[in-house]
Amino acid sequence: GVLAQPWIRGCDWVVKVESDHYTNLHAITERLSCFNPEQPRFFGAGHFVYLSEDQPGFLFPYPGGGVIFSRGALGLLGDGGLELC
Repeated sequence: GVLAQPWIRGCDWVVKVESDHYTNLHAITERLSCFNPEQPRFFGAGHFVYLSEDQPGFLFPYPGGGVIFSRGALGLLGDGGLELC
């Protein structure tokens, strides 16, 4: 996926939205300036996924409304996770 490309590591933030969405990049850039991109951060809608009664679930980022990942969050995904995006 695009997030596995080597140049992506130089980005402070990655914004992923659907092609039919209106995105105000100026407003997003201004808002993100309040946060440190080195800290793991995720912005967007999430869905909690239950695995089973005896296994804990996890929060899955739902990209339908757009998602934003910090450089720190991308680092936590690791190369295998980035290949999926």
